[in-house]
Amino acid sequence: HHRYMFHEKQEKQVVRDGKDKKPKIEKKSVMRARLQELGPRFTLRLQSLQKGTFDSKHGEYEWVHKTDMDTSRR
Repeated sequence: HHRYMFHEKQEKQVVRDGKDKKPKIEKKSVMRARLQELGPRFTLRLQSLQKGTFDSKHGEYEWVHKTDMDTSRR
């Protein structure tokens, strides 16, 4: 999951006018948004695929995870 984080930031901008030699500094208030990740990262792995409606005792399985299919993540 992610959430939006909003921050108000003061930005300075140098404005040069052709008439004056001295530059003017303008301050603007700018709202910034970013995403922050919540919680740990994890990967879901499919354990089984069942035909029809869910029935754990008498259901017919199309595919079941076998431990020999596991590989190292390194």
